[in-house]
Order: sequence, then structure tokens, then C-alpha cells
Amino acid sequence: MLPDKTALQDIAKDISSRSLINDRNATLDRKAWGALAASGLWRIPVSREHGGFGGTWQQCISSIDTVAQGCADLGFLVTMLGHIGSIKLLIDYGTERQKTLWLPRLLNGEIAAGLIDGITSLAISRIHSREAFGKKLSEFQYIRGR
Repeated sequence: MLPDKTALQDIAKDISSRSLINDRNATLDRKAWGALAASGLWRIPVSREHGGFGGTWQQCISSIDTVAQGCADLGFLVTMLGHIGSIKLLIDYGTERQKTLWLPRLLNGEIAAGLIDGITSLAISRIHSREAFGKKLSEFQYIRGR
């Protein structure tokens, strides 16, 4: 089952409408993140065995592209790519125990994952420049550039 294209376009507009506030407060738009999870976007390329829809990565990227076309928040979009990349790595290289522990939380939007560049140690998510630092904000670790 693929997410409804119109619903994804509406989510993109919502993300854009709050992007300046989220940038200023260094926060992830949890409302939009939850809406994406509820749409099933993260479940598209994941096997039914692991709680997904059993679709293809191409279908997933097409849905992400729908969001990207209407979203003015580059940081949110990069965070989406880090999240789906983390899901891909977990599916391809994670143990069954790791998949059982983390996939449900990643797929339902409870947590957002990102990728770290192992060479520069920069978060590949909401990067604002080449220098980054970590900061604990409420329930998650956030790395932001300066």
C-alpha cells in the first residue's frame, strides 16, 4: 500500500509552514514526522515480515520525491533521507534482534534516525555548515552545524 499522493503533498505544505520556527528552535517537526509515519511512507520498502508493506525502494523514493517537491524545509528533507538510509542499513546489515528492537520504532515515527559521516563526524541531517556539535534536546540527541 502506497501513501496517498495528495496527503503527502499536504504534509509537505505543513512542513514548509513551520520550517522557520523549527529551524529557530532547533527542533524536528514532530507533527509532520508523525504524519509521514501514519501515511506509511517508512513502511513502503520494508518486508511484511518486519512490519512493512513489502514494496520497492523505488516506490519509497517516489513518495519521498512527492514530499520534496512541495517542501521548503531542506533540513527536514535531509533528515528524511538520513532516516530512510538508516532503515535500509538496518534491513541489510542488522541482526534479527536489532531489527526487532528498532524497526517498529523507526517505522511508526517514534524515533527519527540519521546518518553520521564517519570521516568528518558531521550529522547528515539538518546540517547548517561544516562545524557541528551535539546537544541533548528533550528525548533525542540533536547534532547541529554552526
